Amino acid sequence: MRNNISGQGIALTLFAVIITATTTLYAANADPGSEYNLRDEEFNIKKALRFKSADGDFSLRLGGRLHADAARFMGDDNRRLNTDSQDSEFRRARLFVSGKAFDDWRYRFEYDFASSRNFRIKSAWVGYNGFKPITIRAGNMLEPFSLENMTSSNNITFMERALPKAFSPGYKTGALINSYGNNWSAAVGIFDGNVRNGGKNGWGTVVRITAAPVRSRHRLLHVGMAVEYRRPETVNYGSRPEANLAGKLVKTGTLHDVDHTVAFGLEAAVVYEAFSLQGEYTRISVERIKQRSDPDFNGWYIFGSWFVTGEHRRYNAKKGAFVQVRPKSPYGAWELAARYSTVNLENKGITGGRENNVTLGVNWYPNRNLRFMVNYVRANASPDRRGNIESPDIIQMRAQLVF
Repeated sequence: MRNNISGQGIALTLFAVIITATTTLYAANADPGSEYNLRDEEFNIKKALRFKSADGDFSLRLGGRLHADAARFMGDDNRRLNTDSQDSEFRRARLFVSGKAFDDWRYRFEYDFASSRNFRIKSAWVGYNGFKPITIRAGNMLEPFSLENMTSSNNITFMERALPKAFSPGYKTGALINSYGNNWSAAVGIFDGNVRNGGKNGWGTVVRITAAPVRSRHRLLHVGMAVEYRRPETVNYGSRPEANLAGKLVKTGTLHDVDHTVAFGLEAAVVYEAFSLQGEYTRISVERIKQRSDPDFNGWYIFGSWFVTGEHRRYNAKKGAFVQVRPKSPYGAWELAARYSTVNLENKGITGGRENNVTLGVNWYPNRNLRFMVNYVRANASPDRRGNIESPDIIQMRAQLVF
């Protein structure tokens, strides 16, 4: 296990307490007049953990996610991916509290007990919704860049995001303004570094615009673009082979004397009944001083998915992102998916490597709160960051609980 036993114990204990408290709360409010009693008499975790004042001006919701992963590595003779042939971890063990105050104010705080490489505080922001359809947020949040990045890890099709994730900015502290309509969204923000590193990441500004010119219950055409300008002192780009338990085959190392970077992304997705296609292209330019080289790196992916049981991917136009799948059958939803992704970290004397992956996935959604995933990844680094050719295979599984 990657994480220490005490950390896992704390996370599991907290999740157990939440689930137990939820069950008790539901039982106590099972009378027909209670707002927690569902018409179909089916227990609903999300509703049971939501509380609000009589006038509706104040609310509080508790929730979280638990992602438990296991992986096996094959063809990794040089142990580039992992020192063991198999490994397991809690990929995420998050709890959050969110809600509103004084009607127009919103807040969210989320903590990840399983995080080790990144700071454990994820979302930590306060927002104002009084200028609808414009919303304002300040605090720690995801920079609006990339369709996969803005789609929750609970709802992405594969266990891990594609190789171009190397260029996604992730969580940063700053201020963000959003606006939206029935079939479009726009976001602009200014951000500093993350919670741990502060100003070392440099300040940056980002714009993301999305549109859904075709949008009905079972059909969708999504297009979008994003641009980020940032002024860091150093940069370091790398990507794991779509398995968090694996090490990075491609990585630039730290690039010094950076003046600024410009990241540009294009995104598109199509949903037609039970079928969907999604793809993105990302390019980042690094401008440096002191006669250093100015490299450009890029990556892209495309994937398709099919719900064997007839469901469809659901979409939120306000966020320009996909949301939770709703199984139609009491036996749950079954999804098959395939993806090709590539990233190139070699340019102008920088030898970070090139990689392309083929990933196959099977997802089972017994209900809205549970998902079980199996992914097969065929990675091909030619060359990797050491100049070698690596072609390992990875089989990984995940059990996911969301509430």
